[in-house]
Amino acid sequence: MLQIFSKDFHKRFIRDLFKPDFTVIYGSEQSSVDILRKGASFFGYVSITYVIFYFLAFLVGYPYYSRMNEAMLADFQMKGHSNFTYIMNSYPFNVVYIFSALILFVFFVSALGYFFAKFFEEDKREFRAHLGICLHATSLLIFILFFVFIANTIFPFRQPVGIVLFSSLIALWIIFFGLGLYLSSKIFVGASYSYFSQNKRRAALTWLFPLLLFIYMVLGIITS
Repeated sequence: MLQIFSKDFHKRFIRDLFKPDFTVIYGSEQSSVDILRKGASFFGYVSITYVIFYFLAFLVGYPYYSRMNEAMLADFQMKGHSNFTYIMNSYPFNVVYIFSALILFVFFVSALGYFFAKFFEEDKREFRAHLGICLHATSLLIFILFFVFIANTIFPFRQPVGIVLFSSLIALWIIFFGLGLYLSSKIFVGASYSYFSQNKRRAALTWLFPLLLFIYMVLGIITS
């Protein structure tokens, strides 16, 4: 238990998160439960790290966030929104909303990717191992995107802003997302190839198809 306070522990964890030895972590001798536990540990590590930074930012900027919550409450009351809706959108409780969305994302991508892989691949793909690999890949994606979330927590986006600043922010978000997409795909493909002997191109499709479909659906809901 005390090892979590060791610098070496975190170095190894970050190394395994970004650049794992696939033959060790995802070797054929590992059981599906081992793979699931490893993926869950990555997801938990990244999530807890974000929550810590999130609440630290809230405590440091408490007067600022308190004023934001008051303004939000007045706006929600004027629009007739419920108190529950206000709580879910106020600081720091909106972190629950963020992780609820992440859990939904993991479930959707894992389930659809699993059936997609089963359709094109062999019958030996176990869902627990598949879910563990998805959790690892998702952890890397959200680790990159958390830089955007943390920046948005410290400097919440509010209109109006200049077109140059707005364009720069959008470009920065796209760059971070592209980087996260690349790194998460690399993890998923490498792990699937090592553990399931899945064709790398099919592994990439197994990860990217449900992920991009989920994003497309979310953007469709937001813009509708």
